[in-house]
Amino acid sequence: MGLHGPLEVLSQGAVENWASGRDDCVQHFEQQCGGDCQWGEDLFLDQCLQYLRAYRVDDFEQLIEDHCAPPPNWDSCLDDRKTIAAFHPFKTRDAYDACMNNALSPPR
Repeated sequence: MGLHGPLEVLSQGAVENWASGRDDCVQHFEQQCGGDCQWGEDLFLDQCLQYLRAYRVDDFEQLIEDHCAPPPNWDSCLDDRKTIAAFHPFKTRDAYDACMNNALSPPR
């Protein structure tokens, strides 16, 4: 499902790969898109690292996001798996506070 803005985990090697190849990516994708691809930073970074053939390990157990096949009632933030690092998105303060309180409460 690619990189998503709320949680992007990169190794030092991936960052070094990106830093040395970023200009090549810009040139390549501007050619492919006929100008600016109009991507956010998460999609650009994801596509650039793929173009640079960076080694990738997908871990779909760190983020629960409404755009990535979330489980039922994902937005309750009551998932008790120890691997979840983030829930996303919450567009109101009340929704965010409810999620935070549930996520930080002791397991039931």
